[in-house]
Amino acid sequence: MKKIKRLKKLFLFLMSLIIWFSAQPVERNKIMAASPEETAAIPQAGLIADYSFAEEPEDGKTIVNTVSGTNAVGNAVLQNISTAVWEDQALVFSGAGTSNNPTGTWVSLPENILGGKTSATISIEVKPSSEIVKKLWSIGNSQTNTYWFMNTKDPRTSIKYGGSEKTARGSHGLEGERWYHLTAVIDAETKTLSYYIDGVKVSEIQDSAMTLSQVSDQSRNTIGRAPYNDPLFQGSVSTFRVYDRALSSEEIEAMAAADSQLHGDYYNQIEHLLDALSEEIEDITIK
Repeated sequence: MKKIKRLKKLFLFLMSLIIWFSAQPVERNKIMAASPEETAAIPQAGLIADYSFAEEPEDGKTIVNTVSGTNAVGNAVLQNISTAVWEDQALVFSGAGTSNNPTGTWVSLPENILGGKTSATISIEVKPSSEIVKKLWSIGNSQTNTYWFMNTKDPRTSIKYGGSEKTARGSHGLEGERWYHLTAVIDAETKTLSYYIDGVKVSEIQDSAMTLSQVSDQSRNTIGRAPYNDPLFQGSVSTFRVYDRALSSEEIEAMAAADSQLHGDYYNQIEHLLDALSEEIEDITIK
């Protein structure tokens, strides 16, 4: 009987915790905010855009660039805000529509966000839905002659110029409903394009003409919408950062570790609670 009472207490505690988290989203965001140590792990040199999707903006659409200084670019703008859902400290992309008829959630990034740059790094903390679709973000325009993008269904980053795509591709597909830290790097000095998953370099290619300046027309830059008439992205995004330089592998590893704390700590806490509940259930003896 004592064990059953312990189970009841644990159950009530879990229910109270769930109700508290649901009723106090602002306080929850504060609790789960990155610590000073985690913030320090985010490289600052070359950072020109840092967009957080942890909270719904006051006007429902303006995603403020938290980077200041002369090199910082403008804010991002959420499109089709009526379809937007904000949960788990992230923006949920509905996946409705296609690029030619974008009825669902997508984000417009500033024009010429990397205009005149030769090297760059883009990182994103993302949870694809179980129905993993293609394009996650795109730098370029409404045409398909030149662009730089990241794909989730066939996990890769590609840049197109000279009539063909140059691609750094992961060897395995991504799982749906799981958080990932994905990073793409163009390094004009080494002539390389690299792709990272959770801070680990999984692919790198080299091309003698590799430079971001190949994508000179950057009039339509997006999260969730492709230059091709593909379905819109479906899933959740919590952070999106843009650098005007090639980050090192060590910097990307540190950034991925810091970003993973936002959702990693949360799910680890839930997992520990469920483990404790499971142990209590196994110990039940009915008399």
